[in-house]
Amino acid sequence: MSLKYIRVTAAILLFTALTLFFFDYLERLPLRMHGLAHAQIVPALFGGSFGIAILWGTLTLLFGRVYCSVICPLGVLQDVVARFAALFKRKHHYSFRKPWHLLRYGLLTTCIAGFLLNIHLILTLLDPYGIYGRMAASLFRPIVLWGHNAAALIDNAWGYYFGFHYVSNIISWPTAAVSAIMLLLIGYFAWHYGRLYCNTICPVGALLGFLSRYSLFRVRLHKDCISCGLCEQRCKAECIDSKAKTVDGSRCVACFNCLGVCKRGSLLYGINAAKSTPVGIGVPAQSERRSFLGILLASIGASLGAAVPTSLIGKSKTSYTKEHPVTPPGSGNRQRFQKRCTACHLCVAKCPTHVIRPAVADYGLSGFLQPVMSFEHGYCNFNCVICSRVCPNHALLPISMEEKHRLQIGKVVFILENCVVDSQQTSCGACEEHCPTGAVKMVPIDNSEDSLMIPKIDVDLCIGCGACEYGCPVRPYRAIYVDGNPTHLEAKPAFDSSLTQEEIILDDFPF
Repeated sequence: MSLKYIRVTAAILLFTALTLFFFDYLERLPLRMHGLAHAQIVPALFGGSFGIAILWGTLTLLFGRVYCSVICPLGVLQDVVARFAALFKRKHHYSFRKPWHLLRYGLLTTCIAGFLLNIHLILTLLDPYGIYGRMAASLFRPIVLWGHNAAALIDNAWGYYFGFHYVSNIISWPTAAVSAIMLLLIGYFAWHYGRLYCNTICPVGALLGFLSRYSLFRVRLHKDCISCGLCEQRCKAECIDSKAKTVDGSRCVACFNCLGVCKRGSLLYGINAAKSTPVGIGVPAQSERRSFLGILLASIGASLGAAVPTSLIGKSKTSYTKEHPVTPPGSGNRQRFQKRCTACHLCVAKCPTHVIRPAVADYGLSGFLQPVMSFEHGYCNFNCVICSRVCPNHALLPISMEEKHRLQIGKVVFILENCVVDSQQTSCGACEEHCPTGAVKMVPIDNSEDSLMIPKIDVDLCIGCGACEYGCPVRPYRAIYVDGNPTHLEAKPAFDSSLTQEEIILDDFPF
């Protein structure tokens, strides 16, 4: 079997497995499949898994950019788009294109500077795995769920009841808009220019390209090449210059599409003993390295000058304002969480109660699209730790079920004037009924036997799960809500231990 078909088979299997893991709303796939996300380079760097990063760096120095053609889901998606372009266009040929090193390395060094300065927005928006994760969670997954529900509706209409309606995630329109724009942009590049995004904008592609120029095994042209141009027309990285008989190793993604088209066998993949001259640079390699370092220092200096606080957000004019957003279980504290998260949205897709959503202004500009807990349409299940187990960045550290039962991610706040018991003199008690730890208790307003019962909160028992906020019937501003803990704390054990083992199931109206 040729190298191309080995690469294609491996890429399809890994891409399909990772995509199905995002789509797995029935929770049939094992959680250990999140290892596919842990193998991505940016999550490994953010999560401190430097062994994975070193492994990919070593493999790149040996075999070239195999990561971009096999492991990276956005790279495989571009290959799918390019394949469809070849099917629909009778003549779909690529041609050699000079590299845009200033833009390429400028974006890379800006991302490196942002990483060092904890300004991660640019890297969050450009990380290839993060881009694909947001596409899968915000665009592709809702389509799959709508298709499931449509099939169930048709099934029920015909008198069969094997299908069921699945309550899909609440769509984050800002995230969907950003993902749709990136899909259209990258799709356009892939349709017309192959891997242009990978070799011009992607910071991972630029980093691996800097290493792959010196890879031991690489594609090269033999001196007997007649410059027919067949290999150049098949190169989706547009890095083969058939006239000059050179291959730009920094942009070659090791797809091996070119190897089978040469009729003279002049295109080889193997050990390249001779030092290769980079194509289209126009300056010696030593000068290019100096240029790269100059761009790096300039970008770091510009980032230092532009570093301003981004966490200050204007106060809301609503009846109350949550002082702190609620970060998911396992984040430890907001500062650490924002430093490591790249907004891949795997936790958003895997949350069974849909309470993790992409942030818009909750964290400020620096935390745009990073996950935040929202209890308007759900609650954090008392017996669930899925989000902490699947996070590939270690922005959410794995926690045990016992730790989850005592973990205080936020504290309950009660507003008397909003409560229907006080404003309408009617009985309620929804918040107490659904609190799993006894942090909310109903007590008499006065000492009379027929007195109305009003909520009384014990902040020390609250774990911030949001069941009380979700269950409160008051609109638009709840009488009870959860304010986040900037640093997660440990709650006191519940008085009634039997409450901690019950499964909480809430309907739209929780009475």
